[in-house]
Amino acid sequence: MAPITLRDNPSTEDDSWIFQVPLPHSRRPDMGLIISFSPDKITLDRSLFPQNRILQTDDASKFILASFQKLRFPDTSPRVAEAYMVRFFKAGLFLNGKQYRFYGHSNSQLRSRSCFLREANTDGELDRRIYQLGDFLKITSAAKRSKRIGLLFSESKIDWTLHPRWVKDIEDIVHNGETFSDGCGLISTKFAKMLSKHKRIMFHRRPYTPTVYQIRYRGYKGVLMLEPGLNSDSDSGHVHFRKSQKKFTATQNDTFSVVDYSCPFAFARLNNDIVVLLSSLGVSTEVLLAKQDEYHRWLQNASEEWEAAFDLLCAANKFESAERLLLEGLENSTVRQDVLGLQHSELASLRKNDRLRVRMLVPKSRLLFGVCDPYGVLRPGEVHVRITVPRAGVVTLTKVDVAVVRNPCLYPGDILKLRATYHEKLNHLVDCVVFASRGTRAAPSMSSGGDLDGDKFAVIWDPDLVPPKAAEAYDYPAPPERVSKALDRQDLAKHFASYNSITMGRVSALHAKWVRLSPAGAMSTECQELNALYSLAVDGGSIKIPDRLIKLPEKTDPTPYVLDALHEAAKRFAEDFRLITSNAATLPDISEDVANNIILTLLASKKATMSEYEVVCKAAALARKYSLDIKRYFPHIDFSALTIAEKYAISNLLNLSAEEHPYIWNSLIRSDILHRKDLEDRELNKPLRLQRLYTSTIQGRAAFFEYLKDAIQNYRRRMIIFKTDYRFSAGIFLRGDIAWDEDHIIDDNILACSFLPESSTTIVTYKRGVKGWVLSCTDNSFQLYNRQRANTFIFMTRPAEKSGQDIVTSIALQNFSRFVQQQYGRMNRTPIGSIEIHVVSNRDRVAHQLFDLRFEHVQTEEFLSRFDHRPGSYSPNSLMKINWDERPPEERTVLVGNLENAAQILSNASADDALTYFRLARLHRAEDRMFHIFERLLEKNEVPMETIQLCMEEHPPLAYCALKKFLEGSDTMSSSSRTRLAIFVLRQIVRCANELGMASLAGLERLATYVAELDSSTYLDLLWLAALTIRAPPTVQEVLLVLHDNRSAGEKTLVEQYAHNHSLAVAFDRSEEAEDACPCDEQGRPKRQREAPIATKLRPVPPPRNRQIEEPEIPDNVAQSTIPTQVMAHVRVDLKVPIRIHSHVRLRVASSPEHSTLAPAIVDAVAVRASRGEICLDILQPLPPEWSEVDWHLYPAGSIVTSKAMMDAIQRLVEDGLACCRFRDIITGQAAIAPGDGNSVDELTDDDTDFTSPMNLSQRRAALSARLGHMSLIWGPPGTGKTTVVVQILLRLLQQDPESKVLMSASTHNAVDNVLERFIAENTKVNLLKDDQILRAATESSRVDKALQKYTMDARLGGSLTDDPRLVQKAQKRVKDARIVFTTCAGAALGMLRKAEFGIVLIDEASQISEPTALIPLVKGCTTAVMVGDHVQLRPTVRSMGKALEFDKSLFERLYTGPSFEKLTRTMLEIQYRFSEAINTFPSHEFYQGRLTTGNNNRGAIARLGLSSFPWYGPTPDGLVVPVAFVPCSAEEDFGRSSKTNKGQANLVKFIVGLLRALQLPEPRTPSADSDDDNRSTLASQLNSFSISILTPYSRQSTLLKQTIPQNMNVSVSTIDGFQGRESDIIVLSTVRSNVDGDLGFVDDPRRLNVAWTRPKVGLIIVGDPRTLRQCPLWGRALDHCQEVVIPPPDTPQAQDQQKVVR
Repeated sequence: MAPITLRDNPSTEDDSWIFQVPLPHSRRPDMGLIISFSPDKITLDRSLFPQNRILQTDDASKFILASFQKLRFPDTSPRVAEAYMVRFFKAGLFLNGKQYRFYGHSNSQLRSRSCFLREANTDGELDRRIYQLGDFLKITSAAKRSKRIGLLFSESKIDWTLHPRWVKDIEDIVHNGETFSDGCGLISTKFAKMLSKHKRIMFHRRPYTPTVYQIRYRGYKGVLMLEPGLNSDSDSGHVHFRKSQKKFTATQNDTFSVVDYSCPFAFARLNNDIVVLLSSLGVSTEVLLAKQDEYHRWLQNASEEWEAAFDLLCAANKFESAERLLLEGLENSTVRQDVLGLQHSELASLRKNDRLRVRMLVPKSRLLFGVCDPYGVLRPGEVHVRITVPRAGVVTLTKVDVAVVRNPCLYPGDILKLRATYHEKLNHLVDCVVFASRGTRAAPSMSSGGDLDGDKFAVIWDPDLVPPKAAEAYDYPAPPERVSKALDRQDLAKHFASYNSITMGRVSALHAKWVRLSPAGAMSTECQELNALYSLAVDGGSIKIPDRLIKLPEKTDPTPYVLDALHEAAKRFAEDFRLITSNAATLPDISEDVANNIILTLLASKKATMSEYEVVCKAAALARKYSLDIKRYFPHIDFSALTIAEKYAISNLLNLSAEEHPYIWNSLIRSDILHRKDLEDRELNKPLRLQRLYTSTIQGRAAFFEYLKDAIQNYRRRMIIFKTDYRFSAGIFLRGDIAWDEDHIIDDNILACSFLPESSTTIVTYKRGVKGWVLSCTDNSFQLYNRQRANTFIFMTRPAEKSGQDIVTSIALQNFSRFVQQQYGRMNRTPIGSIEIHVVSNRDRVAHQLFDLRFEHVQTEEFLSRFDHRPGSYSPNSLMKINWDERPPEERTVLVGNLENAAQILSNASADDALTYFRLARLHRAEDRMFHIFERLLEKNEVPMETIQLCMEEHPPLAYCALKKFLEGSDTMSSSSRTRLAIFVLRQIVRCANELGMASLAGLERLATYVAELDSSTYLDLLWLAALTIRAPPTVQEVLLVLHDNRSAGEKTLVEQYAHNHSLAVAFDRSEEAEDACPCDEQGRPKRQREAPIATKLRPVPPPRNRQIEEPEIPDNVAQSTIPTQVMAHVRVDLKVPIRIHSHVRLRVASSPEHSTLAPAIVDAVAVRASRGEICLDILQPLPPEWSEVDWHLYPAGSIVTSKAMMDAIQRLVEDGLACCRFRDIITGQAAIAPGDGNSVDELTDDDTDFTSPMNLSQRRAALSARLGHMSLIWGPPGTGKTTVVVQILLRLLQQDPESKVLMSASTHNAVDNVLERFIAENTKVNLLKDDQILRAATESSRVDKALQKYTMDARLGGSLTDDPRLVQKAQKRVKDARIVFTTCAGAALGMLRKAEFGIVLIDEASQISEPTALIPLVKGCTTAVMVGDHVQLRPTVRSMGKALEFDKSLFERLYTGPSFEKLTRTMLEIQYRFSEAINTFPSHEFYQGRLTTGNNNRGAIARLGLSSFPWYGPTPDGLVVPVAFVPCSAEEDFGRSSKTNKGQANLVKFIVGLLRALQLPEPRTPSADSDDDNRSTLASQLNSFSISILTPYSRQSTLLKQTIPQNMNVSVSTIDGFQGRESDIIVLSTVRSNVDGDLGFVDDPRRLNVAWTRPKVGLIIVGDPRTLRQCPLWGRALDHCQEVVIPPPDTPQAQDQQKVVR
């Protein structure tokens, strides 16, 4: 029945889909309705529904499958179809009166653009259905939630109902943060067999149990690998799932579904992608053509040769036809039809979408599931590959290189070159590839970003196809996860509609084009960048392809492209094959005469995908049919491929005698020469299948050369083993055809190894032949030599009869190794005691391969790095390159002529002409002429100011020329022009300070008067320019100080003085930050750094698309400047670049100048736009003339975000005054000092009880101090509930002023998130604000706590402003509608908040930010301000000059400790709830004016503290120990570095932690004490629940402590500075310093001591040297507050006794 058309030519504006039609007839019960959308029509039909867990538990008749695969409206962008789908999902489908709405889709359906609709009236009805199946609601990313729900829609059959009690969750295998078991769990053997039996998994019509299953179960996905050691009892379970396999928590449905499983003979194929990568890694086109030709011949021969037909049928799993072929031949019509069908199927697969493609089957390969090594026995770079091979059964690839790759693959590094090795523990894993679980990276992730949750890998061990080169792997970062607001069903529908696979196809097409254009192939930079973009687009991610990757150059390399050659050969084969098959004659009937040949051919077949036992049985059946004696085929059977049971069965079948029976076993194991250890060391006991041809113990030594001749002439793989005495044996491997009785060039087809049974050292290196080695075998001698007989390695011969010896040998033992020669000595005509010859059956292909593994090591000729850091060279411009015949004569005169003539021309030239001459001179590096032209311009009666400025802007050193003219007091210049020129000269002096050094200081001094008269804005810009552009540390310091001194001359207002002082500090901070990020020498040249600089090319900035730009008209006679002020830096898309918008960078020319000593140019720049692969830079100094031709190195120099925001805040405070901040005069000190202390707060009344949380008196007073129109400072010591007070203040101010906008800021994202989390909880109680009125602003949403990301701008908009600028207007509206915005102080000046104004500003942790940082939020129209902090804890972290300028002193500290002002209130939170009074006493008296009291005595916790083995002082009269202890340690610190360590203290701290974790030993037991045993485990658990943190002032001591203390002790280690704001139950403080000088360094900082002392909640232990610490009076008082506890050093007998007590 034809599909029913619902609507013809649907419109892009359709907004309803209501249809009333008869439904199509269903031919099968599992068929459902499908609605298909295309630009031509909307149709309704029936289609088979996939089986999935959703349909299994619901009524399938209520579902409709919607397909949008063909929906692409012509001449429109994809967004039109996207909008159409969004409207459809929102409106719903109405069919015959029933409504169907968007329900969900699997991940494969997402890519194929189809989804399920379900009958429902509302989205809520569908939500209730889907969310009862799993915990999806907590997933706040639409893409991730859709993917997880998609597991329920993915195709899966009900294979088993598995009760959760048989399932166990286990941890992943993780090393150094890398997960090696991603998606790979375990399954018991018992359950695997039950599952296989239930699914009726068969191979060769026999039950088969795979070793790997790809599954879906509840919320788990991935693969399960067989684990024989998995117990089958209920405690351990039948299935173990890794943490990485759990995608969600399922609430129902125990269906266990097998999606796929491992199976034998899954051969891999070479496709276009793999061929391109192999070619890029050095596999020649000739080799690939030869491999394809082999494949084609094999395919073609199946039409005529029954053995080829047999192999083809077996490879396609058509075993019944293969057996019929054996019995009836190719004339059987069914067999012939199957063979022809397979041949034509292979031919058809050569084309896809009417394009040729490579589809080459590789015999030496498999397509295998990847699993992890659960035992950790494989080393990095190793794999275990145990496969089923034709006839030989199960074989392990050993000591062979393999190429492993996963499709799709675009980068050569996706092909991993690994070493296949054998390990007995992994033998049960068959037909899969086992990857190592150790190393720096998991191998699967390096191949196209794969994992182990079901990915299949092509494993190739054909030495011709294992590439000789290896490429550095790409890291394939995970795509960024975009978190949305509270998701609804329409968000999921929109995600489906917006999925775009077109970009992925476009990237792939571009890659296919670029790979043809470069000699490097897929290793070219462009292909690597496109690979990175492809990896991001795989999941439908939004990417932008840089224009430079879209514009393709012309192909210049005439070399034929590898794919073209392969396609052309395949095309010819297809045409020839069709011609042959169309004319093929009927094959003759099989006859009894050829039966013998058929059996022989069957037994000789190398590709039959049958076991050897099956082949023998089929041969026996043929023999019986034609009355042939099967025993006559005895020599053609490969007994080594049989199992023990099969060998015995065949032995009986062939009626072998007792003498013949041992022949079927591996002869090496029964060698009379080699011992078991010899075989194990050389791995000769592994699957190397040899049969003994000769042994001297039976045939005698005299018969050796007779049997050697037999082995040489009749076998192609041989091994000779001989023994001289008990000390020495040797083995010789020979392969290939070897001539007898003549000198045969054997090259590298020979291996020799030695055995030293008596040596304790194992030497397992093989000595392999090289080109030029010759082997001579005659009836009396065996001689191996290198080119000349004088260079003989091994010689064996029959000596004279009178010698009494049968065979003697001479060996150059040093060729084995020097060790062998030292162990044995000299070997010359030494008698051979025993000798054996072992051979491999010529038919045993697998044995040949395993024999050859000793030879088949594909040497890696070259390792290809992803990045080529070698810059090119360039030819500097010069006047010699100008063809003067083509230029006006005036230009030649001005640039190379006589100076007097040039001056004459210039005196008459217009300013525009002079500028043209100047730019031409600069372009060709004629600096002397540039100065000459500039001087002539300055001499003009009317100085062309614009031209002068342009010249100086393009060449700043000209400023000194202008300065000279300036100082001469030219009368031709007006006062305003002189001032204008002075400003410009100042700017240029700063810009060239790196090149001219101290001369810039003199220039600035000479212009001191003008510096003093600059307006604030110009001065701050000059200061900022100096901080960004002067790289030499001494020079930038001097310049900044000179500018400041010049500026300070004369009278300045307090506001101006404030601005000057703080702007200088900001400038110094920025320059020092740049120096830390990009250190430079005294000439301003970047120093060598750990990280290589970023290679880049600079290009002009392209004009904006679709925008008309009115460019100023430039006269034709004026040369345009070749020096842009803004450029586009092209960087690798696949490079992790730490550069974002507002990043400061330094650019240095990387290319070397040809025939020149020209120094590389260095310029500074600021990133104004940054996208993947492209960075738009504002250039701050002139670029060299060749800027677009050379390679550049780009050095990150830190971000200017905060520094620029501080400088702008200072400027705004000066220029806008009270309009931007009502408290400007208080901040600058210009306000009148008020009488009193400024602490007065209105008396509390009954009306002041409207807080949502209970608070103590000091907290209430602090909250009430925050009044509209006031600035409130709240001093909050540790544990006093600052966050509670802050939240209550925010709620109160929002209630008091319903029209106000509130900005809540802090120094860090963590601090902001802490307040936001508490605010949301309190706001929920009172319903003061809607969620949409709360906004969390952050430039990067990933830096926000995940639970709070739904409040970010990206979540509100459903997209990123960086990726989609069209969202700007929506973002502006979001900011406008928000009542309260949470952000960091620096964030208040960024993005959408840059121009936003806030009447109320609250700053938390205000004592931890510099004063200019606090200005950033305060100058945004603030009329009410609240700052909360603790100024006696650590100050903001600043650099050396910042401390000298008091840049580390916060605004909070200055105002809290300074004079009082009107409208300024100061309060303190006086009750702390963190620690007990014993800990509180010292900081309260020393730091908090004795006002800090304790609100929690922690008696219970302190009582538990006394249970530990640490000897706390006590008990005191109240029955508790004293929880503050000092442990003396006199061990000396190390010397020589600023950051110190003390190993003795580190060991003592480790010992102390052991004491803290151990219970005291009980008193001697009494009969009544038995009941106490149960309590000890409880007490031990309570003791171990204490969190312990170890603090130290020094980072090196922190590192040492981390190395000293085991992880199982469960402690955290940190510096004191890094622990500020955190807490722990017990703090152990290692003070480190211990020296005879009593030098404490920065340990004597009282703030650092305060931070350390106030971190513990229960106990504090200080470890230090009392003699050193008491040199500081403060530390002396601190130790007086501690109880001293003497603990013996850990290495003393007393300590060992104490350790015994602890145990």
